[in-house]
Amino acid sequence: MFGLFTSWFRAPALLAGWAVGLFGGTYLAWSDGLKPPHALMIADSKVTVYVGVIALVANVVTAAVVYVAVGTRQRLGKDHSSSPPPRLRPVPGPKR
Repeated sequence: MFGLFTSWFRAPALLAGWAVGLFGGTYLAWSDGLKPPHALMIADSKVTVYVGVIALVANVVTAAVVYVAVGTRQRLGKDHSSSPPPRLRPVPGPKR
């Protein structure tokens, strides 16, 4: 959703976040016997959290980390893939 309505993240960050969220959430659900709640141990207490929420948090955190890493790499001049796209010209229609 972040990529559709804002320009906060670039494509590599969104793809990495999607992959981590998808595969991480699938792994957690599979390891729990395909049940949505997952038990997390925080300090000495056990908290039950929906697998989808964990996957969403992993997705957003991964996208943010990759976005910062790619942005830092581009600012240091090591990545030249951020050149502007070529300008598109309209295709002429049929002649009348």
